[in-house]
Amino acid sequence: MYIFSYLFIRHFCSLSIVFLSFFCLSCDNGHSEKISFDRSDAAKSIAIDPIKVYATSKINNGSEIDFMKLNCDTSLMFSSISKFQPIDKSRFLIVDKTNNKIYVSDDSGKLYTKIGERGSALGQYTTVTDVEYDMNTDLIYVFSLPERKMLTYTTEGKFVDEKFSAFDFLTFTKRSNGYLVYGAFESNIENPYLNRNKKNNSNLIFISDDLSRILAGYINSGNFYDRMNNNDNFLQVKTDLSYFHYGYNDTIYCIDKSRIYPVYNIDFGKYQFPYEKASVFNNRKAYDLLYFKDEDPYYGITAKLSIGNEIVYMEYGPLKPSRNLGSNSVLYFRKNGNLKHIPSQLEQIPLHINRVLTIYDDKVYFEIIPRLLSKVNIDSLNAEFNLNISQESHPLILSVNEKDLM
Repeated sequence: MYIFSYLFIRHFCSLSIVFLSFFCLSCDNGHSEKISFDRSDAAKSIAIDPIKVYATSKINNGSEIDFMKLNCDTSLMFSSISKFQPIDKSRFLIVDKTNNKIYVSDDSGKLYTKIGERGSALGQYTTVTDVEYDMNTDLIYVFSLPERKMLTYTTEGKFVDEKFSAFDFLTFTKRSNGYLVYGAFESNIENPYLNRNKKNNSNLIFISDDLSRILAGYINSGNFYDRMNNNDNFLQVKTDLSYFHYGYNDTIYCIDKSRIYPVYNIDFGKYQFPYEKASVFNNRKAYDLLYFKDEDPYYGITAKLSIGNEIVYMEYGPLKPSRNLGSNSVLYFRKNGNLKHIPSQLEQIPLHINRVLTIYDDKVYFEIIPRLLSKVNIDSLNAEFNLNISQESHPLILSVNEKDLM
């Protein structure tokens, strides 16, 4: 009964988009945001030997270190922080996609506003695929892929509206009259809501504000067998400046008011996945045989991108999952190109630091998951910073000034 209801609702929503899209194709308002793909700027190549351990990072002596403890009861337990996005200097959007939780916290870690809830009714989502706070509209957008639903809320948690998409996508960023989305799905190639005389060959697409039409496509792909393992490819830095982290060719693109252009290309040398060779495959089996080959595993950007005034941060690792290969490595480089490896423990702080959550207002925010700490490290933290945490505590957020990371 539940399956029948779900299919009926999605079919009904799809039919509604067909009629709406048919109408919109004949009455474009002529005010579409113009974004061009600029190939004139060459990306800066950053060569990384994934087997090499780069100079370890440490925090300068005397640096100011702040901790934010998520203040909520055990019923709201976060397994990890999927997204941590500043709204302003005293408010943060905190997302746990694993448990489908979205909250706004203050700078002390108090979760005082819940954004939406799980469900199938108006204003509810079945799963949290991607979330973004948009600086231009001062609204929070939540996308749920199973029903292709985009929901909008105020930062105070008030539901604004919802709409259904004609397209499948994993992650997005809001623009003035539409959305840039990462739609690496074969379903978007000959989508019935497109102009029937034109196929979509792009993974990065600009779709209309009502989510019914493709307005433009960028970064053409020979196939749609993409390999990204997270839904966090866009990074909004300012109201008119974003970045797109494209795992298919390990390239980072800048998106400003009018252009999309490459800024960094991460070169893994002999461990680089042969993207050009893979782009000609027309079946998934051939792609996977190359992707998951046994000998000399390929490496690539795997997740998370943060860019500050001085530091570019990312995670990379082997493309083929294996217990013998270890987890992702964390790497940052200063914009002058000097590479620094961030190991599992920063010197001078006895912590297991998973990753950088974001870089904002000259501060680098790290996530610390207490259940991964030893009792000795927890005791040390409690004694030095008066934290009063245990292995059952919520994730901690450590912040340090960007310039203090050596």
